[in-house]
Amino acid sequence: MNRHARRAHVAKSRRRQSGYIHRLQAIAQAGAGTVSHLVVHHAPECAFHTNRECNCVPEMSLHDGEKIMLIDEDGDTMEVVTS
Repeated sequence: MNRHARRAHVAKSRRRQSGYIHRLQAIAQAGAGTVSHLVVHHAPECAFHTNRECNCVPEMSLHDGEKIMLIDEDGDTMEVVTS
C-alpha cells in the first residue's frame, strides 16, 4: 500500500464515528419537505442511557406515512416501501 492509499484509508477510518450526530445531515436531506418521525435505537450498553454521550452506532430509521428510510452508519439511505 503506497503513502496515498494509507492516508486515504486512515482518513476514511476516522470518518466512521460512533453515535449518530454525523448522520443527521443525510437524514435531513432524505426527509426534506415532509412530516417525518425519526427513530433511533441505541444499544443497551450505550452511555446515552445514563445521560452521557452516545458511544454506540444506533439503528436509525426515518418514517413518513408511506415509506421507511433506513440509515446506515455511513449516512447512506435505503428506502423500504410499506403498504
